[in-house]
Amino acid sequence: MNQLSRYPLVHLDVIRLEGQDSLKFLQGQCTQDVSRVDAHHPMQGAFCNAKGRTITNVWIVQNAKQSHIYYLLCERTSAPVLFRHLTKYVAFFRGAKMTYEDGQYIGYGLSGTGLNACKESLANELAEGFFCDWGQHRGMFWQPAQTTCPTEIAQAEPGAVDVWQVEDIKERFIWLNEQQVEQWIPQNFSLDELNGISFSKGCYTGQEVVARLHYKGQSKKRLFTVTWSSDEQIEQVFSEQGIIGDVIQQATVAGNGFGLAIIITEQTEFPMFADENQQVAVQLLH
Repeated sequence: MNQLSRYPLVHLDVIRLEGQDSLKFLQGQCTQDVSRVDAHHPMQGAFCNAKGRTITNVWIVQNAKQSHIYYLLCERTSAPVLFRHLTKYVAFFRGAKMTYEDGQYIGYGLSGTGLNACKESLANELAEGFFCDWGQHRGMFWQPAQTTCPTEIAQAEPGAVDVWQVEDIKERFIWLNEQQVEQWIPQNFSLDELNGISFSKGCYTGQEVVARLHYKGQSKKRLFTVTWSSDEQIEQVFSEQGIIGDVIQQATVAGNGFGLAIIITEQTEFPMFADENQQVAVQLLH
């Protein structure tokens, strides 16, 4: 029996870019080589300031029927920050138009053995929406808020967003929020290891700093997937040395916490804890 579950992606949002200069514009701003992106293979990337600090990270999706339309998927609270940042540059590209409005798109996380059949039936909906295939029977469907939810999705078994977020964390799908704006360089959250940085495509805002670290140094902080036996939210990771990392994304399922944390690499060899009193142990997943 084909099964399909849906999850409300209320923590994410979409910025839309269209026009004949949209690719050229994105290439000058994003860490990713956007020319590699197509409608079937969403790719990670990030946008930085001139000092190489990340405004936020995104997943980039190309429209299946109109190649000059791109969608930037990002965390909801960071979307308006990114939009304001990119607005400063898009004005120089007459052939590119960027639009963003809070809640303009509605997203559904989809999972289960019925996903492939659902994806095929959604093909006719893609003029008004777009699909992201994550593999492993997981995907997303996004549509303008004013359109009707497709029947296949409306009839799917509803699930809690925390369950979806935990799966994202396990796969190291990062969604930086507004509290992390300009806090990290892309290598701190391992975007280079996650195929989110091109070191050959040419210049983009912040590229000099990002490339210098790649060729002449190495980030002492990296992204790790962690878990702890508590439903409490945590902000930092501790060891006997004190604070060794920051939790940048987390969710709780069945009383267990899961998170993505930026941790000093050499400190991961020692016992880690979710609290300064070392009462709750933190374990590495990968």
